[in-house]
Amino acid sequence: MKIRYSLALVALAVACGGSSKTDSPVPGDDDASGASGTAGSKGATGGSSNKGGTSSKGGATSSQGGTAGASLGASGGGGGVSGAIGGSGDVAGIPGGGGDAGTVPGGGGSSFGASGGVAGSIGPNWGEVCSDDGCFPGDPTVPPLEPSGPIHCAGKECATGEACCATSGKCFDPDADAGACPRPPDDGDQQGRRACASSAHCDPLFYCELDYNQLCGSVGHCQPISNCGFCAGGDDPSTCRLCGCDGNTYPNVQTACQAGTAVAYQGAGCGETVQEGGGGTAGAAGSAGSSGSSGSPNSPPRVITPCGTNDDCKRDGELCCGITNRCYPKDDAGQCGEPPEGTRFPCTSNAQCQDYEYCAGEGCGTAGGCKARQSDQCGVVFTPVCGCDGVSYTSPDCATQSGTRVKSDGQCLEK
Repeated sequence: MKIRYSLALVALAVACGGSSKTDSPVPGDDDASGASGTAGSKGATGGSSNKGGTSSKGGATSSQGGTAGASLGASGGGGGVSGAIGGSGDVAGIPGGGGDAGTVPGGGGSSFGASGGVAGSIGPNWGEVCSDDGCFPGDPTVPPLEPSGPIHCAGKECATGEACCATSGKCFDPDADAGACPRPPDDGDQQGRRACASSAHCDPLFYCELDYNQLCGSVGHCQPISNCGFCAGGDDPSTCRLCGCDGNTYPNVQTACQAGTAVAYQGAGCGETVQEGGGGTAGAAGSAGSSGSSGSPNSPPRVITPCGTNDDCKRDGELCCGITNRCYPKDDAGQCGEPPEGTRFPCTSNAQCQDYEYCAGEGCGTAGGCKARQSDQCGVVFTPVCGCDGVSYTSPDCATQSGTRVKSDGQCLEK
């Protein structure tokens, strides 16, 4: 697929007025200027000339489609480039202080035009990364990187040239057998991003960002590799080091997404065991890793070993889960399953969830998924239930708030 880059420099390059050989008006198109005509030079008024414009088809910053005529001088109120992108126009911007925005789409485009661009802020050192599906904030100078080792998928090593399919947990060749991992259907993402089940579904400057952090078996959306979050700890290995969904260790989230992988766990590399939460101890922190919430005084810490293969699991009787990329006891398979809808992470007890969560599910002692305990309905209605902890609660919401499932309706029977 074709990749387009959009930078603020494109708009600024024509700020001095005049037309270039490649952007001269088309004969017969005397009225093909931008919304405000040509961009006036700094300190002068932004004139509205119908001839000699800087675009062959309406616009100071695009040779095709996107109209963005604006002044950089006195009548522009302090300058600044402007315009939503339309059609195949590649530049978007924000108006200067008080200046007119001149947001006229070109070529049938809109803020999410037919072939994609979105209007966005332009800084001095970055612009947008554009694919066939749209333009998104990012730095197009950030290059893709090779994975730090062989790609793994659900605990198995993929052959050279193969990618991992999150929905099947199998390696596949995106060139020879793309049908082995169908792209998820469009889900109306608010940012206009494509749904994906593999980074192979994304363009070269994008990777498949998970919808559910740390759940490698879930689908996601294509996100620019230069706009994937950051770790406030810099290169501190205790907070930024991570295990990727490809089974490789990376120094930080930026390096991981440049290599085309999402984060399985942040705060430890693959095969490194850490303790998280419990006893008021903060867990590892990071934008794409563990939550770092403080544990309650009575909760034990969670022992976590992120992994790419079974070889990363050093404790006896443990296997590497291909859904969570974490080691789990092989006699507790519920820790390696698809979490129920509305929950975050598979579990069989509260001990495997964050301290603000509980293991939600049907009945008592069954596999479920981690879910926040908070409920704003506790005390609103009176519908007594018996919790799986043997305590009577005034409603199911009050049981949830206490971190327990509902065993049965009505109060618990006295023994």
